[in-house]
Amino acid sequence: MIKKFDFYGANNGAYPHGTLIQATNGELYGMTRYGGANDYGVLFQYDPAANTLIKKLDFDGANNGRNPQGSLMQATDGKLYGMTYNGGTNNGGVLFQYDPAANTLIKKLDFDGKNNGSYPR
Repeated sequence: MIKKFDFYGANNGAYPHGTLIQATNGELYGMTRYGGANDYGVLFQYDPAANTLIKKLDFDGANNGRNPQGSLMQATDGKLYGMTYNGGTNNGGVLFQYDPAANTLIKKLDFDGKNNGSYPR
């Protein structure tokens, strides 16, 4: 087995969580629970052909959640969807949509604890 990348903090994130998903563009995507600019985790892309890892975004807390858990999934609209365990408006986690083509993330839902649960895994 050949080691490809270390997950060690601000650059690549830390503590990868969940599984990798191969999107329809051929790239692999995943998340880390910690690390990144805010130590709240990152969403990353890995290109197996070029052996390159690119941090696509840093989770920041209130705006797009923090400490993602679980795995990403790709829906029929081509977007990737995932959840964070914490963060968002109520600090109960968020459901988000990531567009690999535009490199944009949209928070779709704040978990509030009362109406739709909290701390998804």
